[in-house]
Amino acid sequence: MGYSLRSEFIVIIGIPIYLVVFAIHIFKRYKKNIKIKWFRELVKFVFVIYVLMLMSVTLFPIYIGIDHDPNYYRLPINLIPFKNVIKEIGMIGTSYGGDIVFHIKLILRNVVGNTILLLPLGVMSPIIWGKFTRVKMIILEGLIVSIFIELLQLIEILSGIAFMRAVDIDDLILNVLGVIIGYLIYKLTFYISNKYHIKSIMNLFAESTKEHPSDGTD
Repeated sequence: MGYSLRSEFIVIIGIPIYLVVFAIHIFKRYKKNIKIKWFRELVKFVFVIYVLMLMSVTLFPIYIGIDHDPNYYRLPINLIPFKNVIKEIGMIGTSYGGDIVFHIKLILRNVVGNTILLLPLGVMSPIIWGKFTRVKMIILEGLIVSIFIELLQLIEILSGIAFMRAVDIDDLILNVLGVIIGYLIYKLTFYISNKYHIKSIMNLFAESTKEHPSDGTD
């Protein structure tokens, strides 16, 4: 008899593990009389939750020891940018019983969903790690993370523990676009906090830029 690991599994397991590691980290800093920057720690905690949610959305559910109808499995690999999006747009009005609104919603959900998938990465990475205040580094990070997700999904499909998934260059392009948009949100927040002297946010950004003095434009 097989079983499935639902998307909630990684979140339920991951958060308690992080909280234990976090408690040990805080205890060590407290013992050494090192100042604890709670706002920064909060951002890290939110980032951990985001990563767990990202994994749950992209890699789960996983089916172990469960036999499926072979027709459920598919291995589409699209390396032509926006080929499927253009194809779907061309089928509006002829698919899904002619339900144009429903079809457009599906297309938007795919495009917008893949764009916002890594958007938080572009916002939080520069705050947590100083080296990601550079636009080149943030794009590279988004590219690596997106490729890693696509490879894991491919491995899951080939190993038979996942189905109805696809490896698509569009996902990669939209994911990186989302990271860039997130980075721009970070830069806009940085600009506003400096212009209006929002000290709590200015201090948070100041901590991250200590590791890298760049203004993030190169």
